[in-house]
Amino acid sequence: MVTTRRQIVPAHIANARTYGKGNRKVGITVHETANRSKGANAAAHGNLQARGGMTSASWHWTVDDKEAVQSYGNEWRCWHAGSGSAGDGDDTIAIEICVNEDGDLAKAYQNATELIRFIWDSDPTVGRQLFQHNHWSGKNCPTILRSGTVISWAAFVAAALTGGTPTPAPGPAPAPGPALLELDGDWGAKTTGRLQQVLGR
Repeated sequence: MVTTRRQIVPAHIANARTYGKGNRKVGITVHETANRSKGANAAAHGNLQARGGMTSASWHWTVDDKEAVQSYGNEWRCWHAGSGSAGDGDDTIAIEICVNEDGDLAKAYQNATELIRFIWDSDPTVGRQLFQHNHWSGKNCPTILRSGTVISWAAFVAAALTGGTPTPAPGPAPAPGPALLELDGDWGAKTTGRLQQVLGR
């Protein structure tokens, strides 16, 4: 189970960075930070929010390959996906998955699915629906998860719903090697051609 901790944003900052309380919690919206910088992990993003460093966005949780940090309680309507009108993404719990280059992204995805289970288990009023940021605004987010290069969205959702481990995306098929020769004991044109291939001549 992913390690979770609370680093709650002070109320005076929260009031200036959210639509206030009253989140209807219709589900959970999944984002990626898009910050590939080394050290841009959950702790760094938790610190950023706690200090009021984010002036145009807010979200409930940040998760990386080691931990999940909570910045806002579930009751807050954070600025993360919608317009602030009833029924949009701001009535969901927002999770940002870290994509820092010094982290293990596959593990961060696994931790995110475990965090989703933790949220559902600890607050039964949160809807059991998962949304991509893209669902609310059309933005290509979570970008890497949407691309399916590490795991597919379907595998991510399945892991969150069942408590399993996300199945990695299949790697590229190996390049075909040179054709093998039938061993017949004779040295012919095909044997010479194969030898030239091996020697790069």
